[in-house]
Amino acid sequence: MMTRTGYFSVLAPVVGLLAASLSLLVIGPPGANGLVCGPSWSTVASSEHIRKPSAIATVASNDIWVVGSTKDAAHAIRTGAEHWNGSSWSQISVPDVGTGANQLNGVDALASNNLWAVGYSTSSRSQKTLIERWNGTQWRVVTSPNAGTSGDNALTSIDALSSTSAWAVGSSRTANSRKSLIQRWNGTSWTIVSSPNPGTFGNSLLGVAAAGPNNIWAVGWKNSGNGLQSLLLHYNGTGWTEGAGVPRVGTGDNVLTGISAVSNDDVWATGYYVDGTKFKTLTLHYDGTTWSHVPSANGADGTSILMGIDASSPTNAWAVGFEDRTAQDHYVASTQRWNGSSWAAFPSASSSDGTQESAMFDVGKAPGTSQVWAAGRAGLRLTLGGGRHQGLAVHLLQPPEPEPPQAV
Repeated sequence: MMTRTGYFSVLAPVVGLLAASLSLLVIGPPGANGLVCGPSWSTVASSEHIRKPSAIATVASNDIWVVGSTKDAAHAIRTGAEHWNGSSWSQISVPDVGTGANQLNGVDALASNNLWAVGYSTSSRSQKTLIERWNGTQWRVVTSPNAGTSGDNALTSIDALSSTSAWAVGSSRTANSRKSLIQRWNGTSWTIVSSPNPGTFGNSLLGVAAAGPNNIWAVGWKNSGNGLQSLLLHYNGTGWTEGAGVPRVGTGDNVLTGISAVSNDDVWATGYYVDGTKFKTLTLHYDGTTWSHVPSANGADGTSILMGIDASSPTNAWAVGFEDRTAQDHYVASTQRWNGSSWAAFPSASSSDGTQESAMFDVGKAPGTSQVWAAGRAGLRLTLGGGRHQGLAVHLLQPPEPEPPQAV
């Protein structure tokens, strides 16, 4: 297990603000993928294949993957993947199922020749689960089940523990309901595992992380008619149950978009909450007994949302997303860091770029190194009410080596 997942398109139809804000984060035309290097992060140009990056998997400093979606010559949404070999990014072919829309929302890596990616394909106007596996040479579709014979099924996140154990989460939807969806890999096949649905109006899972084979967490949202609330599910080796005592913050919606586990008593979940008219970053921490709200950095202009998180140690975690800049009339990428005692903004050059909109959707630390990579997109500045022309670019940012600790 080397990373988890980030952004997912299936959130947009459910969470109104995210749908609106992300539609403004448009990628610039080909050739516009270079950002000015900042004092802390540097930008690495992509192959400009993926239009909508969703998730990142870090195998090593010279073996990194980003997955998402692109468009073919007929403008149909198709799966997309790019690979970093230590010196450049290149497009890697990923199979699609049928002629309808296909998208990858999550990716995880066990080794350089053993990766999983999840998302959805479209058949007869309904979405079906899509799972693909990289064997070191090519991506192949692996058969995955769907809940029911009608309605939509989509997977948003995956965590692979070993060659015989992996978990994928998402949701299934009919005209009358949306339910959590959890699937398990046993080394031979994927099967649906029963999961709670505490929300009477809807439930959706957006992230999954394993602290151990019998200690798995999944996050998302639930709705029982009083707004969206954080949904935290836990697997103890026997079955899935809803986590108890999850804090509700602010006055409105609470949504968890990602989760990362350092150990059994060190787990982080991230997302956003609404307080009055403002959308604020949400970071929750589990200490082995209790979930608690830990304040995280917010922009000053009323909208700050976290989309992905990666925790590698008790004193090192990164969260990424986007925030509003009223003076610039657009959204910019947001990156922040946990140092063991507090969260603090750790801006990139794109955060202060007045000519481009930008957002980060996922983040991961390269194992055995101090390198941290974030995946997202950026583009020429657009007026909030204006027309849009979409190009394609993926920006991956890498901070320098951290300073050594000072002697006391």
